[in-house]
Amino acid sequence: MPKPWDLLSPDIQQRVKSPPLANASPAEVANEIYDVLGQVLSRQLSTTGNVSIGSVIIDESGIRLFSAGKNTIYLDVDGDAFFGSDLAEASTSSLIILNNDQVYNDEELSEGDILLGDNSSGAANLFWDRSTGKLQFRGGTTMQVEIDTDGSLLAGGGVVTLDNDGITLTAGATDVNYIKFQDTSNNRRIGIIYGNPGILPGVVVRGEGNAAGVVGYVHLTSYNSDASAELYLLSGFLNSSSQGFVITEGSWVFNEAGAAYADLRIEGDNIANLFVTDAGVDSLGIGTATFDSTGRQVLVFDNGTPPAGSVTDAAQLWVADVAAGNADFRMRTEGGTVGRILNVVTTVARVTDQTLTTSSEAAIQFTSEVIDDEGWHDNVTNNTRITVTEAGEYLATGYTEFATNSTGQRFVKIVDSAGNIWAYQGGLAVPSINTRLCVSGQRTMAAGAYIEMTAFQNSGGDLAINPSRLTLIKLR
Repeated sequence: MPKPWDLLSPDIQQRVKSPPLANASPAEVANEIYDVLGQVLSRQLSTTGNVSIGSVIIDESGIRLFSAGKNTIYLDVDGDAFFGSDLAEASTSSLIILNNDQVYNDEELSEGDILLGDNSSGAANLFWDRSTGKLQFRGGTTMQVEIDTDGSLLAGGGVVTLDNDGITLTAGATDVNYIKFQDTSNNRRIGIIYGNPGILPGVVVRGEGNAAGVVGYVHLTSYNSDASAELYLLSGFLNSSSQGFVITEGSWVFNEAGAAYADLRIEGDNIANLFVTDAGVDSLGIGTATFDSTGRQVLVFDNGTPPAGSVTDAAQLWVADVAAGNADFRMRTEGGTVGRILNVVTTVARVTDQTLTTSSEAAIQFTSEVIDDEGWHDNVTNNTRITVTEAGEYLATGYTEFATNSTGQRFVKIVDSAGNIWAYQGGLAVPSINTRLCVSGQRTMAAGAYIEMTAFQNSGGDLAINPSRLTLIKLR
């Protein structure tokens, strides 16, 4: 290869050998350098057919730059530009700018196209298509996201469109075949299904898992094989056998499949379990979600708050729990009357003799309970009393027998803790047989009040009474 000195013309050699251009202007120095370099390059090109300066080669095709022996930049004389780590391998390209139509790495490209990255199969790249005015984010040659100069955008390989009409979601092409919003675990999602084999079309809200009965898995569909107007809310697997909620031409069906886990709960402003259906026990709850699993078709009420006013042409029903173990139905009529639906009863008895002293009145001590709905009586403590737990209207009846004695009088009465006499009965003793007396009365009682039944005899000596009974009934 000729040395650079040999490539200079005699006049340039003479000028270079002349004294330094100490007094030359910057422009004159630049011109000298330009003349010298131009002659070197021109003589080298005419001698070898190309110019090679370090890592740069200039020939009739263009300019090539090399790094570690690999062509990294190629500027073609026809206007194309190629950048990469090794342009001999198309998969190493990083930027391609084209001024001519051509095939690059088996892809038809056109004038004005720009490729940022590698268009090998599956490789990420950014492609500007000048002819369509679109910028594409691709994997290989497959478009994943496309931005158009008209302002529209395609994503998901064309599944999602954003343009002047809004956002359009179309069906995917995979086996899943629905539009979905899901987390990275692929277990929690919202989707619109377009009808895969064995799956009804519609909207899916999915929680963990993929089996029937899994909490949080529902499917809303308007599809029906007989083309009637039906809307399904399904749970479990998405098939016609797992219908949960169905609207059929005006009728509403919840838990069409009869599944034990398909419960319904409606919340109120202050009550979490305002209305509950428990399919597992076939029962309903008002204010509660607690059921006895042995019951079926049971309506369970929780303790409510009594209404202060009446409702026109209606009666109001609720449950009041006035004391532990005493929950019971209450009703308020249109006229304002408030009372129990079921009467509460306590009946106490004495089946052994109780001795009465002559000419003295004594309360009968009741030592057994026949019925005691709400614990109004105690067989040991104050066993003469029946004590109520809430105010209301009450009816009392009593009965006792005096042992046979024909002398004197016999009396029995019902009294309350306020001193009111509810009932009084008596007269002369019946000769030869026991004297039997019955009494009954009705009064209003306050909460905590009690009644007793007392007996009197003046036979001149002690006299036994047996048997004896006292019943108290809450009317309302």
